[in-house]
Amino acid sequence: SMFEPSLVKCLSPVDNQSPVYFVADGQIGGRPQRLAQTGDRLYAIAGPRIDAIDVSGEAGLTGSSAPSSSLTRMARLGRLASDGKDSLFVYAFAEILRYDVSDPDTPRWNGAVSAPGATDFAATAGWLVVTGADPFAVRLPQFDSPLSLSVPDGALSGGRVAADADLAFFVGRELVVSRRLDDDHPSVADSLDLPTDFVVEDAVAEDGRLALAGNGLWLAGYDRRGHMRGGRLGSVPEPILEIETAGRYLVARGQSGNLHVFDAEPDSGADLGGITARAVDLSAGPLGVLFASSEDSAIRHVDLGFG
Repeated sequence: SMFEPSLVKCLSPVDNQSPVYFVADGQIGGRPQRLAQTGDRLYAIAGPRIDAIDVSGEAGLTGSSAPSSSLTRMARLGRLASDGKDSLFVYAFAEILRYDVSDPDTPRWNGAVSAPGATDFAATAGWLVVTGADPFAVRLPQFDSPLSLSVPDGALSGGRVAADADLAFFVGRELVVSRRLDDDHPSVADSLDLPTDFVVEDAVAEDGRLALAGNGLWLAGYDRRGHMRGGRLGSVPEPILEIETAGRYLVARGQSGNLHVFDAEPDSGADLGGITARAVDLSAGPLGVLFASSEDSAIRHVDLGFG
């Protein structure tokens, strides 16, 4: 049965006075649609461009956009991922493109892997993991010789994947399966059944906490060998399209564009209130919580307000 998260704290609404890092004025290709963080740079996809935005100053100071790099192809899959080091990954048509950001202001195309039928991907410091019709993993930074992964059909039908270090979590309509990637022949480490009628839109794994979000919020714990524990489904104020970790909290983007904050502890799941927004994408990381607004093309900073 579903648990009812208790409301702990409401956050002040985000309005036009909220800190703005960057406004994409007059650019070809339109508004920022996808965000990713690494170091003190925020990267944003807007049409056929990747903007590198310096937000190294104090929160709330306007960032500066470096000259944009053109995407070799328009990004089609709803994710821009970072390995947290010096690479960005974008899905475009049937390939995943890698961009070198060792020069943080100038993303530079640096190879691609074929990924026909990909439905989602995730990057860590050591691996790029792809799910879809033919799931595979690619070791980083080499970015060659994809390793085919055998995953039960029940963990592929939903088409979502999360990764943490050398662990990958494949999420389907029936079950979630963990895989270890550090072995010569990766095998299934563990699996958990998912509740009937639970539709997963996004998945995230970090520091032993796995969260699946969609028409509910499902939380589980895991160890470094990929063994999962728990698995509790909680209700959400609206369908969730995207979820990110922010310390011990989960920040979710709802169907309306509003943001919601939950306690990420597997045994808690407390609902910490909502943020009124019109978000089209969300990024949580070393720069804090940032979102791209559909109303004014701004990328805004959110202070969670928790000590």
